[in-house]
Amino acid sequence: MPLAFMMLLIILLHAGERQAAKISQERSGPKVQHLNPQDLPTYLQSQSYDCDIYGFTKAASVSRTQYSRTKRIQKAVSNLEKYSSQENTNFDKTISLMNMTTEDGTTCRGAPLNASSVAVYNILTKCKESIPTICNMSLVSSFDQAVNSSVWACEPLLSAFGSTFKDSMFKGPNEQFCSKASDLEELNQELLDKGCLPNTFNEVDKDLIKLNKNCTKGSLTGSYINCKLAQIDAISVVEGCIDPSTATTEATSVATTTMPTTTMPTTTMPTTTTTDTDTTDTTDTTDTTMFFKVLQLDINGIMF
Repeated sequence: MPLAFMMLLIILLHAGERQAAKISQERSGPKVQHLNPQDLPTYLQSQSYDCDIYGFTKAASVSRTQYSRTKRIQKAVSNLEKYSSQENTNFDKTISLMNMTTEDGTTCRGAPLNASSVAVYNILTKCKESIPTICNMSLVSSFDQAVNSSVWACEPLLSAFGSTFKDSMFKGPNEQFCSKASDLEELNQELLDKGCLPNTFNEVDKDLIKLNKNCTKGSLTGSYINCKLAQIDAISVVEGCIDPSTATTEATSVATTTMPTTTMPTTTMPTTTTTDTDTTDTTDTTDTTMFFKVLQLDINGIMF
């Protein structure tokens, strides 16, 4: 065997061994280096505490997580209750406008109502029932009134523990921190006694997040956001289906059913006599104008 070939083979073997060693090291992860106290910076070498700094730090981390959960739960409950309220599920005014301009969701200016507009009408007419069903708090088995009360009771205590720890840890020397040790111990014990720690609200937090997402999922038929989007689409349908020849009658009906009744003062207008015969079309557009004003009020009333 030629000498050059043997040398090349040896080089390739050594290269393969080095590559294999490198891959093995990458898979096993970096080597852990154990530092001696003498290797630490001087200010850390001299740092010492007269209280359980490590225990308090761990408790502060857990309490911070629990505090975030209580705030999310409070917000989710508030949103779900708002979405399901009578005020937000009342689409009667928009439905009334669609009924009058589309003959109860069937026609548009004498022609059959298109499929997309019919779908909008069908969604709206069911929103009053679909939203409370989809956003119903009873769907969260992990949540009840006792849990809700516990959340509201724990939230200020968790906040107080975090604030006390932060002020003690980052706003003064060691002596100041340990001078707050008794306060932290009392707060920590109160949190444990009231069930605020260590992992009390994890399940209900996840369940409420899931329910809130479904309630506000625009692609889920009958959800809160889906109904609000349908309400916006309904306004376009109404605008496109208004028949100018019947706008006066429709305007009077809308004003009667959707606008508050106000007693206006009676004013006697002067009578003017004229002998001229005017054959010009003087159709009063006041009622048509009023119809669009009512329509605009309905648009302005759509709030998320």
